[in-house]
This record gives sequence, C-alpha cells and structure tokens, in this order.
Amino acid sequence: MKEKITSAFQSFGRVIVDPVLFLAVVGIVLAISTLFNITQVPFFVALGTLLSAATNDAIIGNLPLILCVGIAAGLAKKQKANGAVFAIISYLMFVYINNAYLTLTKGLIESGSAGMALFATGQAVVLGKQVTDINVFGGVIIGCIVAFVYNKALDIKVPEVLRIYGGPRLALIIMIPTMILFSIIVTIIWPPIAIFINNASTFIINS
Repeated sequence: MKEKITSAFQSFGRVIVDPVLFLAVVGIVLAISTLFNITQVPFFVALGTLLSAATNDAIIGNLPLILCVGIAAGLAKKQKANGAVFAIISYLMFVYINNAYLTLTKGLIESGSAGMALFATGQAVVLGKQVTDINVFGGVIIGCIVAFVYNKALDIKVPEVLRIYGGPRLALIIMIPTMILFSIIVTIIWPPIAIFINNASTFIINS
C-alpha cells in the first residue's frame, strides 16, 4: 500500500513538472515585454503588447487547462494522444456545465466596481464563460479525475457489438455524469475553500 502511494506521488510529480517548465520561457518573454512597454516607443510598445498576449494572456491565463491536459496525458497509461484530447473535452465540459448550473440556480455574480470585474467574487471568466473560480487547483483536480477515469475505461472490455463505444468513448460516457456532479459540487464546497486560501495568504503576507 505504502509503495503504491509513493509511486503515485512520484508519477504525479513527474507529469506536473513538464507543463510547469514552459513557464520558465514565459517568464523571460514577459520580462522582455515589460521592458518594451516602458520604452514608450510605439513600435516596441506594440511588440511588447503582442509578446504579453502570447504569454500572459494565452498561457498564464489558461494555465488550469494546460495543467489539466499535461497531467491527464502524462498519467495516461496508453493512447496518450487520446488522453490529451479527452482532457480538453472534460475541461470544456466543466466550464460549460458549471456556467449552466450557475445560470439555472441564479448563482452568477455581477461584476464588481469599475476595473475590478469579478476579482474576489469567487467566480471568474474562463474561455468566455463565467464559472466558479477554482483556478489552477481546478485544472490539477480535473486532470487527475480525467486520468483515473481514462485509465479505468481503457481496461474495461466491452462486447464486440459495442466495440465502437469502448476505450476512450467509454471514458467519455463515464465522464459526462462525473463532470456534471463535479461541477455542481464545486459550486457548493469551493467558496469556503477559496475564502480559507485567501485568508491564509493574507495572514502569511501580514506576518
């Protein structure tokens, strides 16, 4: 039992490092874009804006999705390409289901004061949809769920007549109700967790 737990943590550690390593390049490019923006030279300011869009907006802004795909594909035992596609599908399902549930229950929060948008409201806009703000933690959690369901589904033998629904397709069949349940649970349990994290961060900063 202890060996299995140790092995699982080691595997998780290896797969989460790969997407994080891309951030080393992102940091350098962001530093360069900042330098360009403070030159006040129109050409360099424009170039800095493009570099920021390519790194801060595209990569940092979608880090949860990137981590989700990286973890799921890394932990997939077979057919890793299908595992990556399955992770994207699953993350998109979370975004749209969570938004739909918040809409149905009238749980969508209005934007804050000018310039604040949804900051500190517990919700955020992800891929154009307002959802519960689980940020990077959400990407990691969904990636782990995806990898678990995907690996289990690949091991399930289906009758020959239903072969087309086996493997990755069976994983999707299982993931749809799983993501619906996860998306609903998140709206209930995540706000208190987010408040605890914010309070802990504030305490550490003040200390």
